[in-house]
Amino acid sequence: MIDGIKIQRSKFSNEKKLAVSSNAPAHCSSAMPLKILINGAGIAGTALANFLVRSKQGHDITIVERESKFRTGGTQLDLKSYGAPLMKRLGLIDAVRARSIHETAFTFVDTKGREWARFSVNEAGKGYKGVTSEYEIMRADLVAVLYEGSKAIVTKTLGKESQRLRYLFGKHAIELTQLDSRVNVVFSDGSSDEYDLVVGADGQNSLTRRMLWEPKKDYDSTLRYTGHSVAYFHMPKSEEEFNSTLFKSCLLPGLKVLSLRCAHKDFTQAMLTVSTTEELKEMVKQPVEKQKNLWETLYTDFGWESKRVLAEMRTTDDFYTTSVAQVKVDTWSKGRVVLLGDAGYCPSVLTGLGTTASLVGAYVLAGELARHGDNVGAALESYETVLRPYVEKVQQLPPMNLAIFRSKLGLNIFYFALAILSKLKINSLVNALMKDEKETWQLPQYPELELEE
Repeated sequence: MIDGIKIQRSKFSNEKKLAVSSNAPAHCSSAMPLKILINGAGIAGTALANFLVRSKQGHDITIVERESKFRTGGTQLDLKSYGAPLMKRLGLIDAVRARSIHETAFTFVDTKGREWARFSVNEAGKGYKGVTSEYEIMRADLVAVLYEGSKAIVTKTLGKESQRLRYLFGKHAIELTQLDSRVNVVFSDGSSDEYDLVVGADGQNSLTRRMLWEPKKDYDSTLRYTGHSVAYFHMPKSEEEFNSTLFKSCLLPGLKVLSLRCAHKDFTQAMLTVSTTEELKEMVKQPVEKQKNLWETLYTDFGWESKRVLAEMRTTDDFYTTSVAQVKVDTWSKGRVVLLGDAGYCPSVLTGLGTTASLVGAYVLAGELARHGDNVGAALESYETVLRPYVEKVQQLPPMNLAIFRSKLGLNIFYFALAILSKLKINSLVNALMKDEKETWQLPQYPELELEE
């Protein structure tokens, strides 16, 4: 029981599903369309809609979003590894490029504002790691690109606006009842319906996941905290920042970080990062003003731009703070309900790979559904078999808890090392500090999806 939500399971949820390789022959040409519900209209949900509408099955797709409209806030995101190639295959890379933020480098400064090192962007599709990439875009803009893309492909395919794909705002699933081959869903507005498949794409704090994976707990044991807390907000640009395209970071011992991303034309993005405490974990439940008070005490004597940043924090209306966590569950599907993106395998902001992981997950899920046709159980089994090795890789955290960051001497050595590497023109920060592993997981091919080459 969670917030009065009951969960019932039928014998279907305990069936032994047939494992089918992603290389299995396609057999869905005559398969019936699936009636699919996507719970959440963020990046994962809208990405999945894009891939599903390109399936030859002609699925009936409903996306519900608990907010009354698309969120306009959010942080700057990037496309690494397979992210940009997948957007290209959707025919949306030009739309992403048109809304991209042209960040040119990541720099380290000290508390006096002096630059010590500078590292260039990570080229799209060239590896997992890197702090800033060729395709940087605001979250709201990427969701808009995906939303518009999904609507456009349906219109192009059918020649008119179609009810085959619908976005419904101000409602979300609050009760799931597993039937033999369907899921009965009760929504927040009191309505209900049945679906062949329900996809939980409702983010790190997914209610879909809580309903089926944690129904009897008053806490979420699927969250694995990384030991860091962050705060984000936008603030007016300074005169210098109007001409800047840099991502600047200043570090203090104990890995206390103040970062400013200056490349957006309208505002500067501030990010504060510290080692978390129980007080910080509990503070997310408190009013925003109390949250700001705590962060102000942590950064009062920081130096560099801290006075200006804290003053702007006081007046901003888009302040957000959280304890950084990953999501780890033993299985991503139960019966006819499956988790996607952050809801199932959030890698955390520390990896910089959450957006790409959502895109890859949406592609694989849509591809396996197209490949296995009416056999939804086999598709979900294969989705997990194919994607799990990739997720395990992207959830590897960077070495942020090294002893070198704990003392002033260690941090000085770190800065000097960065300065040398920067002068040697070693362009990638990650290549300078650690080996950026080659791709060992290859993106599967799904000819059943009608994508661009």
